[in-house]
Amino acid sequence: MSTAATVDRNHEVRREDLRVTETGYKYTDEAAATIAMRDMDTWFAYVNATNWAARWTDSDTLVQSPQSLSPWGQGIGTRACVPNFLLSNTLDVVVPKIVGGMTYEDPPFLLRPRPGTTDEVIRAKTAVFSYQLEDMGFVETLEASVYDCGLRGTVFLKWGWHEESREFMQFKRKASPITDTSPTGFKSVIHTEDSDAIEFEYVTQEIKRPYIEKKDLARVGFDPACKETDCRKAKWSVEWAYVDWDDLEALRQNKEYTIPSKEVLLDWFFRDKKTAAPDSPILTMPEGMRAQIVHAMPANFNTSADPLRATLVIVERQDANAIIVVLCHGSDCVLIRNSENPFAKISKAAGGSGHTYLSSVWRPLRDSLVGQGLGQIVGTRQMVAQGTENLALEVLAYPLHPTFTMIEGWNTPTQQISLGSGDVLKIQGDDVRKGIGLLDMPKVPGEAWQVLQYNKAESLESAGANQQVTMGAGAAGIQSTGMRSGTGAGLVGAAAAGRLDGPTERFIRQVFTPFLYIMDMLNNQLLPTQQIRQILTEKEVEDLDLDHVAYRNAKMKYEVLAGAHLGPKREMAQFLAVIEQIAINPALLEAAAEADMAFNFADWFKSFAEISGFKFSQEFFTEMTAAQKKRRDQNSKAGIMAQQSAAKQQQFDQQQKAKTQQIFDSALARAGEKTAVLQAEHALQLGQIQQGTGLVG
Repeated sequence: MSTAATVDRNHEVRREDLRVTETGYKYTDEAAATIAMRDMDTWFAYVNATNWAARWTDSDTLVQSPQSLSPWGQGIGTRACVPNFLLSNTLDVVVPKIVGGMTYEDPPFLLRPRPGTTDEVIRAKTAVFSYQLEDMGFVETLEASVYDCGLRGTVFLKWGWHEESREFMQFKRKASPITDTSPTGFKSVIHTEDSDAIEFEYVTQEIKRPYIEKKDLARVGFDPACKETDCRKAKWSVEWAYVDWDDLEALRQNKEYTIPSKEVLLDWFFRDKKTAAPDSPILTMPEGMRAQIVHAMPANFNTSADPLRATLVIVERQDANAIIVVLCHGSDCVLIRNSENPFAKISKAAGGSGHTYLSSVWRPLRDSLVGQGLGQIVGTRQMVAQGTENLALEVLAYPLHPTFTMIEGWNTPTQQISLGSGDVLKIQGDDVRKGIGLLDMPKVPGEAWQVLQYNKAESLESAGANQQVTMGAGAAGIQSTGMRSGTGAGLVGAAAAGRLDGPTERFIRQVFTPFLYIMDMLNNQLLPTQQIRQILTEKEVEDLDLDHVAYRNAKMKYEVLAGAHLGPKREMAQFLAVIEQIAINPALLEAAAEADMAFNFADWFKSFAEISGFKFSQEFFTEMTAAQKKRRDQNSKAGIMAQQSAAKQQQFDQQQKAKTQQIFDSALARAGEKTAVLQAEHALQLGQIQQGTGLVG
């Protein structure tokens, strides 16, 4: 490791300064510091020259539309200067649209296993990724990045590995409550004053995770010869930042840095005070206009009476071979790091050249690292609208402050007359109309209002923020939204979503997806197994039987689930309509039933609700109760058929019962008749016997 020493930033780099290593090459400390500072100057020169063509400073100004107070005429009143926030309104529409689309799902990504990777590993990695993205405030970084990309056309982000110690308060009772057992064995808890009192202690937790943070394009730069709108292709990067005492003490904990001793630093902050070098004009120019636009104080200003809050400049240069860091105290340069880049291999595996930066553009430009933003696309439209509106207001204001005419040589005053309410002018002669009169006032041409309407509609259309999609209404003067039919809605949605799909897909392709891969590689290499298990416990997936070696060796595909609010939503909605037709087709349902398959209504409804913009968190469909199932079965086709069959069976049973009863009654009648006959025959025979024996009297 190099030692911290003051170096000459004007050192001439020679062959003797280069030393070949096993992984590449390395420069001497003095040569490394010179390369870092000169590359910073090269980027500053490039970005300052590009500022005027890319309109970065103009965009920063237009988004706030500052109001100026220019004198009108002879100093009476001020000229019309009404702010116009067309650019700000456009950003306020498209930025939430894109951010909402990329974060609509929770988590906003999908890990697909490759051969050899189990579902348990995928569940574990999904939980770890989700936890880490939330811990690093990824959504906030995403929103700031998309806004900066939309405004200036380009955004740069830096990734790396973050380690810190956090202290949490852990509470406990001062004493345990008393447990009392009655003679019958019943237990009761008695709370006392001590058991209700609490004590706490601070528990230290080690946090280790990847990080990603947005960088200002005025403070981070790359090889100006890069011709692709992806900074990963640039051969080197350089960053300019400001640090105070606390920042330097935090760096001191990293063994790769050799920070000057505390005594030297205290001497710099208290005795040998030197103002830090200013930022790039891209930042200093808007910051110098704080009377007109809102901005923070320049970073090199001493904004606190605390000397330790003063700032020093730190310059970091990266390439595939080394990370070089220079600390600047005034014009003095101290090399505090000149070591091998530990993330170069991960960067190259993620499609980079060795440095730890990612980037995206709003609209790409040929043969350029930076892109075109809404500041260029919509900013000029705002200037046209604001200028036309204010000129029209000035014309409309003439009748309120009219111009008078007087006949030369007649009633000629000796000096200018200022008229006010209630003033009286003396006119010679008997006809006041001949002495003084009002000049005919110009009128605002009707074409001016048409130009304003067209200009606004064209700017919103160019940005994909037209009212037909964002608000469901036509622009001013438009009677139809074009969304009365499915075809019209599809065309209008395709036009706006297509303009948002471009920036979204570029951000996903160049930032989001590569960062998911980088997160995985960093976790596999640096995340302790104990912390993996801790995260799984907090995410309530601790039931996994995790093999941390299989976890680190897993191969997968990384996907971002963007599109719920953007272009893919159209195709998804159209496909759901096809599924609906399939679900109500009896022939297809019968074929599915023969294959032992059934339509999953719950998942279909969930997808339909989500695509419609309604989060499927409410339980619209619940399991039936026993009574509901009984009614369902009764009212179903099979149930009705069963009821009809039961009714027929009951009728048949009744008929059979009646027939059986009839047969029984008939047999009983016949038996009675036969009994009567037998009785009669028996009586007749008895009478004959008695008559033969003389017993008949």
